[in-house]
Amino acid sequence: TRLREARASTEVLLAATARLREDSRLNERRQELCELFEREFMLSDAEEAVLNAPADAEVELDPLLAALRRSQEVHGRASARLLGTQFQPLGLEVMERMAAHEERAYASLYRWVHAQCSQLQPDDAASVARLRVGVESLRGRPQLLSYALHEVVACRRTVVHRAFLQRLAAAGDLPRGRGAGDAPAEWLASVLSGVQRRVTTEAALLRQLFAPPLSLARAELADALRVAFEAVGAPLRARVERLLGGQLVLASLYRIGCLLLTHAHLAGPPQEVQLHYPL
Repeated sequence: TRLREARASTEVLLAATARLREDSRLNERRQELCELFEREFMLSDAEEAVLNAPADAEVELDPLLAALRRSQEVHGRASARLLGTQFQPLGLEVMERMAAHEERAYASLYRWVHAQCSQLQPDDAASVARLRVGVESLRGRPQLLSYALHEVVACRRTVVHRAFLQRLAAAGDLPRGRGAGDAPAEWLASVLSGVQRRVTTEAALLRQLFAPPLSLARAELADALRVAFEAVGAPLRARVERLLGGQLVLASLYRIGCLLLTHAHLAGPPQEVQLHYPL
C-alpha cells in the first residue's frame, strides 16, 4: 500500500513537473515572440523620445533621421507581413501609429531646417552639406520641401541685401559731374561686377542644396534666386538714376549705357528680372 501511495505521489509530482516545464517553455516562447514583435514592429524608447519631443526642444539631426527611417521600415514591414492575415487589425494599428510618428518626424525635420537656414555659412562646405542632408530628407513631403526652399531664400535675401549695402559703402560716393571722367562708369562697373559674382555664388548654393534627386523644377529655383535678389534692385536702380542725373561726358554715358545693357537683369524691377545663369 505504501509503495502504491509513493508511486502515485511520484506520478503526481512528475506530472506537475512536466506541466511546469511546459508552462516554462510556453512562457519562454511567449517572451521570444514579444521580443521579436518589439524588434520588428515597435520603436525603441530612445526613438520614441526623439519623435515625441516637444516642439520647442532642440532637434538633433542624426537621431531624428534614424528614428524616421525606423518608423518607415516598421510601417512597411507591418503592411507586408500582417495585412491579409489573422493579425490584420494589429497590423493596421501598427501602421497607424508609425504614420503618426512619421508625421511628427517630418515636422521636427522641417523645424531643424528652418533653424539651420539662419546659421548657414555658404563658404563652409560642412555647413552646406549638413543642411543639404536635412533638405533632401524632406523629399517625402513635397510641401515641406517647398517651404524649406522659401526659408532658405528668405534667409539668403537678408544676407544678400546686407552684403550689397556693404558693397555700396565700400565703393564710396557716387562720382558725378563732367570732371569725373571715367570714374562714374568704373564705379558702376565695380558695383555691378560684385552683384554679378554674388548672383553666381547664390545660384551655386541653391544648386547644391536643391540638386537632383530633389523634385524642384528649374523654374522654381530661378524664381527663388529672383526673390533672393529683389531687395537689391531698388537701391541699385536709385544709384544708377542718381548717376545718370549728373552731367557726364558722352564717353562716360556710352560706357554706362553698355554696362546697363549687359547687366539689365540686375537693375530691373522684380517682375522683369531675367537671370541668365544656368541652374
